[in-house]
Parts: sequence; C-alpha cells; structure tokens
Amino acid sequence: MAKERRVTDGGTPRTFFSGSPVPLLGHRRKQLTEWALSLTPTESRLHVFIPGCSGGKTVATFLEHCPKAKVAGVDPSKIAIEKAERMLKEDISEGRCELVCSPLEELPFRSRAFELAVSADNIDTFPEGALKEIYRVLKAQGILLVYALEGKGKEKSAILQEIVKAGFSEIRDFSDSIRGYIGIVACKR
Repeated sequence: MAKERRVTDGGTPRTFFSGSPVPLLGHRRKQLTEWALSLTPTESRLHVFIPGCSGGKTVATFLEHCPKAKVAGVDPSKIAIEKAERMLKEDISEGRCELVCSPLEELPFRSRAFELAVSADNIDTFPEGALKEIYRVLKAQGILLVYALEGKGKEKSAILQEIVKAGFSEIRDFSDSIRGYIGIVACKR
C-alpha cells in the first residue's frame, strides 16, 4: 500500500511577532526567523540539524532557542565552517555544537539521528539529493522546517514538490504572502 502524501494549508500560526517587514534585509530575516520558530515546537528538540549552516548564525539561533539541544551544522564550504567555528567556539567546546564540512547530498550522519532539520532561507541552494539525505537522517516523526523569503529563489510550488519527492508524507504550508514569507513544516512518517 502506498503512503498517502498530503499537502495542506497549515493556517495562521497562533503566535505572530508584531511589526511589518522593513527594507533592512538583516532585520527582515530576523523577523522571518522569529515567525518560523512559531510554526512548530522546537525548544523541546534534543537533536537539531542545520543543513547549509553557512557562517553559523542559524546554528547560534537554535542553540539559544533549544537550550537542551545538541545542534549539528553542515556546509559544503570549508570557509563557512571555519567562520562558524570561530563564532561558536564556546558551544563546540561544551559539546552542544558540531560543525561538519560535507556535501549536503552525502551527509556524514547515521540514519535517524535528528528530531528537527531546519532549512533557513537556503533551500534554493540545495543540490539534487539533499532533501532525500535530510529525510534519511531524521528520526520517525522528525520535522523538517523550511522557511524563506518569497522571491529569493525557488518558487514555493517547486519546494513543495521536492519535499514530497524526498519522501515526506505530511506537509503543512504556513506561508504568509502578505509578509512575503514561505513557511513549510514537513513530518517524516
């Protein structure tokens, strides 16, 4: 029997952070991240994975937001990982953070290692096969949280198709076109 794959409109999250988008991209991304954190419970997650972690800002955000979690960041760029290591030096030494330079389509983690994977405004840069690998390293009932600014990269419909193709069977679309935010929560069944 084939798995049922559902994509639903997740509706409006119960918690919104006030303020309207402003021209400053850094401030707008901060608002986007705060909004995305309201889409699914994250603070109770113990094993968080950030694919395409770049210089480490998203890793730092999740270390702060998930105080009991161990957060792993992966990026194919050695320069990005070195920058993240400098910023997260203390968290690495405390064992709360692990940073790995690796292609996203060949993740160096065992299967079913993480409860939450977060694509923070970067899914448009993922190579073919990356979402299948993310699916592999998520535990059963694991969550993929994808958020991005609209118009930055791939269209939302293409992102949703890729998530379904990777194997996720329960997908909720919380996107907010008024703010220009894409927000998708997908669950591994």
